[in-house]
Amino acid sequence: MKENHDLKNALILIYVFAGVIALIFIMKSPLFLNELAFQNQIKLSPAHISIDDDASIGNENANLVVVGFFDFQDVYSRKFYTETFPEIKRDYIDTGKVRFVFRDFPNSDSAELAAQAAECAREQGQDIAFFIIANAIVEKQNERDTGRFDQVNNKVEFTKQDLKLWAIERGYNIDNCLDTETYKNEVLADKQDAQQMGLTLTPSFFINQETIIGAEPYSVFKQAIDKELAKI
Repeated sequence: MKENHDLKNALILIYVFAGVIALIFIMKSPLFLNELAFQNQIKLSPAHISIDDDASIGNENANLVVVGFFDFQDVYSRKFYTETFPEIKRDYIDTGKVRFVFRDFPNSDSAELAAQAAECAREQGQDIAFFIIANAIVEKQNERDTGRFDQVNNKVEFTKQDLKLWAIERGYNIDNCLDTETYKNEVLADKQDAQQMGLTLTPSFFINQETIIGAEPYSVFKQAIDKELAKI
């Protein structure tokens, strides 16, 4: 009887220990952190959300402006840009309903360099060049990550030389601009704005009164955009 009792107590301890370990892993997971940030995110009014002078795509006279903060190296930013942004572009940007503003919120040295690289290209070819290089930076990481330009799994490391090469492949020589950090202050100003808004995670989006944190599926963005368009 005593042996059975001891075995029962041992099993209980094992289950409790396993539960604690599982809880720790869940609380440290990016998905949990994204959800936690969403629950605590302050919803800001449009008056607080500046589009600054950042790159944008879409009709300048569109009825609705969506402002997004991104980290080029962040898996969730890449996931949004790869999977969700093309659908938003097809249904709302290309149809003239939405103007999409891209702002920087880098959280690593590589992400900061990537943001500068896109700004360097923009200097040469305006906003369209920014998005050409943004596409390249995301797709090249995806290819290293999964072997496919349209699939995202893990974080990818890249260098300044990689960024220069990717830009050259798209027809832009950004070597001097990137070496002299011409747009470092511009990128860091965006990051400071994001922090002052209370943002902690990327990607983060402001759609008038709606705030979306993380790489949510297209259906979430569609609901928020349609809701705001209906008010106009």
